[in-house]
Amino acid sequence: MPRTTRRRVILGIEVLVAVVVIGVIATGSGGGSHHVYVTVPDATAAVSGQMIRASGVPAGSIGSITPAEHGHAARMELNIDDSAWPLPSGTSMTLKWGGTASYSNGYVDLQRGAGGGEMVADGGDFPAGDFHVSTQFDSAMSAFDKPTRQSLRKVIDLGGVAFATARPSLAKALAQAPAALRQTTFVMNDLGENSATIHALVQATGAVVHAVNAANPTAADLVSNTATTLTALADEATNVQSTISTAPGTLATLRRTLVAADPTLSLASDVINQLGPGVEQARLIAAPLDTVLGTVRSVGPVAVKTLRTARAAAPDLSSLLSHVQSISPLVQSVAAQAAPTIGCIRPYTPEIMALGSSWADFSSFRDGHDPFLRMTPKVLVPAPENAQLATPAQLVATNPGLKYSFPVPPGYIAGQPWYQPQCGITPDVLNASKDPAGS
Repeated sequence: MPRTTRRRVILGIEVLVAVVVIGVIATGSGGGSHHVYVTVPDATAAVSGQMIRASGVPAGSIGSITPAEHGHAARMELNIDDSAWPLPSGTSMTLKWGGTASYSNGYVDLQRGAGGGEMVADGGDFPAGDFHVSTQFDSAMSAFDKPTRQSLRKVIDLGGVAFATARPSLAKALAQAPAALRQTTFVMNDLGENSATIHALVQATGAVVHAVNAANPTAADLVSNTATTLTALADEATNVQSTISTAPGTLATLRRTLVAADPTLSLASDVINQLGPGVEQARLIAAPLDTVLGTVRSVGPVAVKTLRTARAAAPDLSSLLSHVQSISPLVQSVAAQAAPTIGCIRPYTPEIMALGSSWADFSSFRDGHDPFLRMTPKVLVPAPENAQLATPAQLVATNPGLKYSFPVPPGYIAGQPWYQPQCGITPDVLNASKDPAGS
């Protein structure tokens, strides 16, 4: 074969091999690729080329990432392989860390939905509400920027001055306040225990008022007739006999009035009888109440001095409140976001305190009495490549004696795991086959 012909054959074979390699690379991720887009407020941990995994198996990758909404959001291109396409209704994606000790090799966990139909068309927009981005530690700390730290420092400084100024008077007032509050408690308890007697007193008083009100017309007749009699005596001295003769009518009216007043007097007698226990209780309450008033009188000068101190500190307090008001929305937002996280961290208090108490002698070669050697052997599962394709269940099965826990529940190191279902920490965290990344 001529040399020229041989070179052409070799060149043709090389081109053919290159085409085959390019085809293998293009189709090596599971076949054809479909593109969807999602716009999220934050994609700090996402980079182009990161893997998309479905049930622990590669299912695509992140394509381009471009700014959106004037830099306040990020628009990501998601390349989905044929093996995971189409995306059924209910599908969600979560941007996760690469492992328990890896904060750089992140990936997108694709959880296929159980619904029917196609959730998004090829080239369409994936719902932003179904794409979750894990909170990063630096994102939480970025809320405390330099102006916020300066304002918080000023609040603490001003608050210290204000409370330091009012400290003597406030301490004296707080020292004497328990006695007054204790006596007030006794009074309130007595009133609460005699609520039935007080209720009966109020009802009886109401009946008396009603009876007097009903007897008013008869009493008015009595007064009117008496006035007529006296006027007649004064103006008609010569007709005294005639006036006296009219007296029986007046007396009859008076008798009727007395008969009508008899129920009122009976009710008044009942009221007096019912007032008896109440008066006795009032007598018992008098002594504690006198003590309360004495305590209030002794506390008065201290309270006046405290108010004067507070008035002197008013400018500092006003500045303090202004700064508190300016940062209160940020503090409220941070507190609202931190409350669930703190609730999940709180059960780990024994582990945190143990770490602080044992950190000092972690690397020491002495136990306070004798020198010794401390060893902490570790066996790390090798990672042959950037993305570990083996599931946790497979790793536990192939490594006898390897214990699995993610995340580690509180008390686990003491053999008393304390599960926190509201934080996603259930008995399933000790079962490698139920690891979300390997499901």
